[in-house]
Amino acid sequence: MPQNSQIVETPAVDLRDRRFLLERKMELLLSINTAKTNNAIYFWEPYPWQKNADEKFSTFKKIQVVTAPNKIGKTAYGACQVVSWALGFKLWEKLPDGSFAPSTLGKKPPVKIRITGEDWLFHISNVIIPELKKWAPVGEYKTRKNTQGVEYSWSFRNGSTIEIMTYDQDISLFEGWMGNGWWADEPPKKEIYTGMSRGLMLTGGKMLLTMTPLSEAWILDDLVLASRADVVVIDGLTIFDNPDLLAHDRAILEKHLKPEDVEAYLKQILALDPDSLGKFEIPDEDRASLKMEKFLKDVDEDERPTRFLGCFKSLVGLICKEFEEDVNVIDDFKVPTDWPVVAGIDLHLKLKMAIGFYATDKPGNDYVIGEVWENLDPLGVADAIIRFKKLYSLDLNGAFIDPLAKGDSAYVKNRLGEVEDSYTIIERRLASAGIELIAGSKDKNSGIRNIRNGLKGVNKRPTLFILRKCVRHIFEIKRWVYDEDETPKKENDHMMENLYRYTLFGNKYREGWNKVGMEMSAVSKACEG
Repeated sequence: MPQNSQIVETPAVDLRDRRFLLERKMELLLSINTAKTNNAIYFWEPYPWQKNADEKFSTFKKIQVVTAPNKIGKTAYGACQVVSWALGFKLWEKLPDGSFAPSTLGKKPPVKIRITGEDWLFHISNVIIPELKKWAPVGEYKTRKNTQGVEYSWSFRNGSTIEIMTYDQDISLFEGWMGNGWWADEPPKKEIYTGMSRGLMLTGGKMLLTMTPLSEAWILDDLVLASRADVVVIDGLTIFDNPDLLAHDRAILEKHLKPEDVEAYLKQILALDPDSLGKFEIPDEDRASLKMEKFLKDVDEDERPTRFLGCFKSLVGLICKEFEEDVNVIDDFKVPTDWPVVAGIDLHLKLKMAIGFYATDKPGNDYVIGEVWENLDPLGVADAIIRFKKLYSLDLNGAFIDPLAKGDSAYVKNRLGEVEDSYTIIERRLASAGIELIAGSKDKNSGIRNIRNGLKGVNKRPTLFILRKCVRHIFEIKRWVYDEDETPKKENDHMMENLYRYTLFGNKYREGWNKVGMEMSAVSKACEG
């Protein structure tokens, strides 16, 4: 050993000191964890869809409707929103200056809030209350219980209050209230919504409706599809919008399947086809841990589209899934006089008459440019078409009609003797204005394919557009659905009957020769065939 070397001895550490340090470390960790648990909302990390919903609600919008599948965190989103309303700030979102972002309610505390749910014992007690307690900071509020033992009344230190109610309470209790915010977890009845709306009107309050839309179809018509300026809709979500759930199942699948097979498996989950999952070879002990597969097998078949894809149950089987209002609906414009225009008639004996007007431009794009939805007799139908042609100076020389119009007089023959059918009456009046009438095609399946192709277009470039003023067309295309036997239902289909027949009509722009009437005979033969 070199002479200058030294042996340095490490001082002995008493085992009691080591134990003491370890205990202090554990106490510190427990203290940190407790602090996080007691103030969880400060540490909330929203899923991408929750972040998007939060950002879209932080505007002038007064109503937000979240139509979501199960298991993606919609109740957590609602609870965090409500707690932030009560406290005045999004405690999970800091601004550049270090302060917290204001809540989406846009009102400083104290505020009055209501939460509604389906029942006390299951929904309120087992879902909403635990979620509120998970996110609301401990020490910021006190609660009172009702006769069922449920903490229905919450009072915050800043004066804000939350009252929790169920949908089976007397409707009068919802009508006299005035407040600033309402969170409805799961769909409320229409009369409850109306009462709560009145209670929020004078204060400029907000509504948040989070739901798996299995019931209350009125929400679809009045809010989701209504295109209201004060409503923001969060839809198009799937069970995959829970990234934690997706990562859990994906990790199990990747242990046993090739990457392409993992994607094929997940595709079958969204196809709602549990029977096809058995072909993927996964050991039983791991298959038993696949959460989405188990859930898919346990859900009734008719509820799978709603519980996995967030679809309104009343819209399961939607025909025109390709329709996107912000793409296919365009602002009204004056139709050029050289565009060929065709009128379509869906004749009814007991309902309003449905008349649609359709045009084609030079590149071959199709437009719904007008409509009539009124109670009219056959002469009134013809006159409405003639007026539309003259009013807008259109090149309208052809029209088609429901083929059944040729025989619609049969039911009155026994009482009134021989009478003309609607087809003949309309044909004669239109001919006086230079408009030829033919019977429309009955090839509905081909017509539907044409509509869907036009809405999406080749390479996702649509070729079918609807002017914003054509509200009945827009109303129907968002609600037209298949029946259980994959036959289009006979409701919300009147303008759609016209539209599909138009796509089979063969309307084309021709430079210098665009008189539709000159091709009517050939089209008529094709339609009848």
